[in-house]
Amino acid sequence: MRKAFWFVTALIAVISAPVQGAILIDPSRVEIPITRHVDYIEDAGGALTLDNVENFPDSRWTRSGRANLGFGFTRSAIWLRFTLKNPADKALHYYLEEAWPLIDEIDLFLPDGSGGYRRISTGDYQRFASRPFDHRTFVFPLTLEPESSITCYMRFRTTSSMILPLTLWQPDSFMHRILREDRVLMLLYGMMLVMIIYNLLMYAAIRQRSYLYYVLFIASFMCFIMTQHGTAFQYLWPEYPWFANDCIPLTLAMVVFFAYLFTRNFLSIGMKFSDIRILYRCFFVISVLGMVISPFALNQDTYVVAMAGTPILAFLSIAGAIYAAIKLSMKRIRAAYFYLSGWIGFFVGGCLYIGKTFSFLPANAMTNWSIMIGILFMMVVLSIAQADMMDTMRRDLAELSSDLEVKVRKRTEELESAMRELESAQMIAERDIKMASNLQMSLLPRNLKDFDDWDLAGVFLPMKGVSGDFYDLYHNGRNLHGIALFDVSGHGIASGLLTILAKSILYRNFNQMPDHNLNSVMKKFNEELLAEIRDIDNYLTGVLLRFNDNTVEYVNAAHTNLMMLDAKTGRVRREKSENRSAHSYPLGIDGIDNSFDVLRFEMKPGDMLLLHSDGIIECRNGGREPFGEERLVKAFGSAPRNSAQAALDYIMDKVAAFTGEVPFHDDVTLIILMKGVGNLMICN
Repeated sequence: MRKAFWFVTALIAVISAPVQGAILIDPSRVEIPITRHVDYIEDAGGALTLDNVENFPDSRWTRSGRANLGFGFTRSAIWLRFTLKNPADKALHYYLEEAWPLIDEIDLFLPDGSGGYRRISTGDYQRFASRPFDHRTFVFPLTLEPESSITCYMRFRTTSSMILPLTLWQPDSFMHRILREDRVLMLLYGMMLVMIIYNLLMYAAIRQRSYLYYVLFIASFMCFIMTQHGTAFQYLWPEYPWFANDCIPLTLAMVVFFAYLFTRNFLSIGMKFSDIRILYRCFFVISVLGMVISPFALNQDTYVVAMAGTPILAFLSIAGAIYAAIKLSMKRIRAAYFYLSGWIGFFVGGCLYIGKTFSFLPANAMTNWSIMIGILFMMVVLSIAQADMMDTMRRDLAELSSDLEVKVRKRTEELESAMRELESAQMIAERDIKMASNLQMSLLPRNLKDFDDWDLAGVFLPMKGVSGDFYDLYHNGRNLHGIALFDVSGHGIASGLLTILAKSILYRNFNQMPDHNLNSVMKKFNEELLAEIRDIDNYLTGVLLRFNDNTVEYVNAAHTNLMMLDAKTGRVRREKSENRSAHSYPLGIDGIDNSFDVLRFEMKPGDMLLLHSDGIIECRNGGREPFGEERLVKAFGSAPRNSAQAALDYIMDKVAAFTGEVPFHDDVTLIILMKGVGNLMICN
């Protein structure tokens, strides 16, 4: 009889509630969804207060009529009104649950028994400890006095999707339900942790990057799922509500980012297709922007864009992954079959979940758990895919190993033959280099010469037998008319042969044009040189000097500075134009109209000149520090002044002390001329 009474009472409640606006409580029901029977007002400006809405006529209120009330992403505040009626003769205790855990602000207004209302405020904009009940969703304990009714008001506002599933639970039944749900959640989280640990161990064992990216993908997805369920706020950062909000779009952007890295590595062959490559690069850029922007979404507009944009990005990323997998599957790529299967399962689950987020689909067990089912299915399939990839590699390795001995023997024979040919070629090359070096050295001025008014000493050190440096003396008996020092770009036989050709052309022009200034000599030399080496890439830099009693005429073609030591003052100066650099462009480059500044200066007895190639200033010590022009100037200034050879020996001792055991890495030529009488000493 009692059961019949409650059945009739419940039936009357279902029929009469939408009309009368009161929800008649059936004590025999452990779960009472009330969303269908609530009235709501959408407050676009968010400025309404309880006094405002309490005095609104019924015509301003809209009956929900839906089992799942959702408003998608909205800036409005939502007010709910509902009346709970207890027909029983005893007090009833219930829990009122708002099951969507991502609401920023929730205010529940309960009658206080004196004609007013007491306010209970919570939401994920507040610390987790502010909740009236310790749970990942929002739960409010209610007590309904015997044979009474209460009218309650609730205000909701959020930057995430507005979903309002309200349910009354009997306390014991609610505790049993959350125990079951927690077990399921722990099982799902545990499976994800197992997959993380398994793939992390696989990465540690074989160092395949796809395993590492897969671990990061699962970990970021697990963090995202925990934010959606509210467990992340409950257990990981309950004291940081700001992060509980910011981490939602952040973690979803991380999911897309690590999914891109995993796909690029796992389906590396797909990056050969331009459309797939462009598609994934777009997802990469957008996901990076999402990770950067999400933590700084300080205002509501930016945050709403981040909250709404990242699910759309995730949806498009899944669609893009399926597109790539389908295209690669059509190319009969084995890994793409697994990849496609996993992403299709996840795509179905993701579509259901996104549909619920935007209120296109109702919030129920299927839509609430769809994304978890999809991700678990995908994780298992992709883990199998990676295991299959390793197994395929193992089989391929076994096939390669089966005839490896034959291949190694054949390759060894080929290498031995190649080594014999290489040794023969090396012997020929060494002989050619030696011949070229002997030819080059025979053409350089090596004999001791006595010159009136000049004492000369020099050092010439080729780096590889054949030098790219060359020098020449222009004299008539004991009268020294000029000297040249040039450096050809590059090293080896080609550069050495070019020095021989250039030396011959310059010697002829210098001696045939004694009445022309050095600018004309250098231009003529450059023209004839270009005619001979038009198809060769090497070029030359250098200096050319002409002597006439105490006057020195000097031009420089992009070479190192000529230095002069004044015997009277002991100062070293670099000889260059005061108006602009005396250095022109290199020689031997077609299309450049080279004109040279001709410098003239006087020398007195005891004055010294120093000519050098860049090998002397570019030599380095054990710390990779170059000797440099300043050290050369300092050594020249402090060198003995009794002879050119003494000054040269002093400078080379300073260079040797600086470089230590480090060999020269370029050709080195250095010549010192002292105004006086002496000999030319060239050292090898």
